[in-house]
Amino acid sequence: MIKPDRMANTVCKWLDNVSEPDAIAHYLKPETVREIVFMSSLEEAQGEAKLDAEWAADGETVQQCKAICSIFDKDGDGRLLKVEFQAFLQATLGEELQGLYDHLNQEAGKGVEAKQLYAVVYRQVFVGRRQGDAAAQISQDYATLFTPASKL
Repeated sequence: MIKPDRMANTVCKWLDNVSEPDAIAHYLKPETVREIVFMSSLEEAQGEAKLDAEWAADGETVQQCKAICSIFDKDGDGRLLKVEFQAFLQATLGEELQGLYDHLNQEAGKGVEAKQLYAVVYRQVFVGRRQGDAAAQISQDYATLFTPASKL
């Protein structure tokens, strides 16, 4: 889905270093805007296809993410209800993010699935809030949540 604010940001980036009126006119032509729309859609589709392929391959990081989700999935239905999702955020991020559950729950309507944790929470929301990329964060959370507390 093409969002107007994303399009406006893309055009602004293209125009960032452009100061000549002819160049500005070029970037604002309908053909150029269509190209932006096409390229943005293509990049988004390629990103989604890559994530789908990673998920389908069920590699170590995906399995760890599924295991993390299962810890908080108290009713075992494969989805995190709001209270379960908030517990996940507290354990991994250390804070609640108001509105995130409602945003993620709009798609399925029955809670947040492990794939959403993998594709959205770790890859989009936690980036910049935590150190490391999504795979490193998942690995760290898995190690923390699945390692028994040491007995001193």
